[in-house]
Amino acid sequence: MLFFERFKRTFAQYLKHNLKLRIGLTLLTALILAILITPIIRGIKFGGEDPLTIGIFERYLPPSFEHPLGTDLFGRDVLIIVLEGLKNSFLLGVETGIIATLIGTFVGVTSGYKRGIYDAILRTLADNMLVLPVWPILVILALYVRINDMLSFSLILAVFSWAWIARTIRAQVLYLKEMPYIDLAKVSGLGSLEIITKEIMPNLLPYIGVGLSNAVISAILMESGVRLIGLGPPAVMTLGLLIQYSINWGVLSLGMYNIILPPILLIIILFASLNLINIGLEEQFNPKIKKITGE
Repeated sequence: MLFFERFKRTFAQYLKHNLKLRIGLTLLTALILAILITPIIRGIKFGGEDPLTIGIFERYLPPSFEHPLGTDLFGRDVLIIVLEGLKNSFLLGVETGIIATLIGTFVGVTSGYKRGIYDAILRTLADNMLVLPVWPILVILALYVRINDMLSFSLILAVFSWAWIARTIRAQVLYLKEMPYIDLAKVSGLGSLEIITKEIMPNLLPYIGVGLSNAVISAILMESGVRLIGLGPPAVMTLGLLIQYSINWGVLSLGMYNIILPPILLIIILFASLNLINIGLEEQFNPKIKKITGE
């Protein structure tokens, strides 16, 4: 309980003094609120009917009060489709980010604290993962591995997202191990697990947060890239899939920017919000950046 109180007070201080962090969190909160109100909009507009059902409305209706973003080729309300895509893309990014962060944190802490043979094996594995050509591998996997749900897709993306987190965490653990309070903890009779959980992990939280944010961004961009070439779970609407549909429908040649622009803008806002959060955290915890920015 004391740990969480300490973290809350520290985070509140960072939020107060860092404009980029505040802007990033504000944008991200707005997107999350849009996701949360999607079921309410669906209930008001469609009742119990699936809004992705084909032929509910006339196709290619222009934006209006009833359909703020118009309708698509299949007569579906574009606003609802975009909100569904935002929800699924965000959940995919969060799922992938959490899985990748858990793997990367475990590998980084084990590698940095244990050293020896553990460090040699895990560091080599992380280094090899960092130099793998991710895009061609993802395309091949998507072509030959049947992916029917977003969790499976998240697991595949997480496999290629944990290595950077592991290297970052390992570097911080190596630094923290040399701190006097770690020696004091060892002299006091604390075991390795107690030292890691009570002394090292609280100081790793900002770096874990940055790693999580980067993993979420990476997952959303990778998913969008894979979807643009028509791969991934076909039954799950995401922002990337909606962009791919829009290109296939030829909406640009038809001048129907109300269909293709919203998912692109949402991806940009997601990217900007998470990057601003990253930059804000970096400015608080990286002494070199703090010196440059003067914060």
